[in-house]
Amino acid sequence: METPLHTWADMLKDSAEAGGGDSFDALPVGRYDLKVNESEPKCSDKGNRYWKLTTEVTTGPYKGRLVWTNLVLTPTNPKALPFFFNKNAALGLDRKFFEGNPTDEQVAAAHRGAHFRGELILKEYNGSQTNEIKKYLPAENGAHSAAPSGPPAPPMTASAPEPPF
Repeated sequence: METPLHTWADMLKDSAEAGGGDSFDALPVGRYDLKVNESEPKCSDKGNRYWKLTTEVTTGPYKGRLVWTNLVLTPTNPKALPFFFNKNAALGLDRKFFEGNPTDEQVAAAHRGAHFRGELILKEYNGSQTNEIKKYLPAENGAHSAAPSGPPAPPMTASAPEPPF
């Protein structure tokens, strides 16, 4: 076996420095400018389609930190559909985009590179604090979104439940 170019300790240190702190800690509650780095279409055990997103903070002291989320499509629950479409509208995927009947991969491709503003909250998962994007808002300061945008999506309330998966 060859000697690695970097030790695990070196890479952990580099990761913490690049992320503005310990990159394993949850970010403080607040609004962040985010960009979608990756979107991957998936299917849950219950048969619901979703897109697994990797987003990155683009401004401020936490620039470079990653936040993961899923955009769940639950066609059998009409009350959940507005959550899905409102979140996508904040990413620039408006009604006109979906009226074009895109494939799951085309939706994922349109997510990639999209800028938006996300309101992060803290949530406990397996005994650790993690972040959840509770609100998706259009990007501020003229940052571009992935697809042509239509009218802004109506605001979502923080107390609205996430669609079940």
